[in-house]
Amino acid sequence: MAATANSSSKMTYKDWSETNNKKVSAIYGSLRDKSPEAVYQYFMYDNMRKNEPDFCVLYNTHSKCHTMPDLNCFQCACPHFKVIDNPVPDKQGYITASVCMINSRFSNVFTTSKVKHCDCTNCEIPHTKASTLKALQPAESVNDSSSFLEHLRSYQLWTIFGKFKLF
Repeated sequence: MAATANSSSKMTYKDWSETNNKKVSAIYGSLRDKSPEAVYQYFMYDNMRKNEPDFCVLYNTHSKCHTMPDLNCFQCACPHFKVIDNPVPDKQGYITASVCMINSRFSNVFTTSKVKHCDCTNCEIPHTKASTLKALQPAESVNDSSSFLEHLRSYQLWTIFGKFKLF
C-alpha cells in the first residue's frame, strides 16, 4: 500500500503508518480526559471529516476506505496488517509483501507483477465499535500522549501474540 507523497518520491506503508500513528496519538492525547466511548465517538468518520479534515485524504472527497455505515478511524492503520520486511519468492516465483495476521475471512489477496498483497478492503474488523473499545480499554493506564505509540504497539503485539507481558 504505497501512496505518493509528492511527485518525486513514494511513501511506503511503513512511512504512512508511522505518520498515521502520530496523528492518532496527537488527537488521542487531546481526548485524554474522555471515556473510551467518547473517544470512540470522536473518531467516527463523520466527526473526523468535520473536525480533523487533514487526518485523511479521503475526507476531502467524502469517500471512505471501507463502505461500512459506522466507520471508526481510530485504528485506521490496522493492527492486524503486516508488511513482510524480507519477502522470499515461493515455488511459483511470487513473493508475499503483506498479510493479515489474524487471517480474517474478509481479507483478500491481490497480485501485481509477481507480488502478492493483502487486500483489506472488505474487512471492517478494526473499524467496529467492539474492536475500537477493546483497543481503548488498556489505554486508561497510558499516562501521557507520547507513550500512546508504545501503548498502540503493545496492543498490536497483544492482538497478534496473546496476552503476554512483553515489556
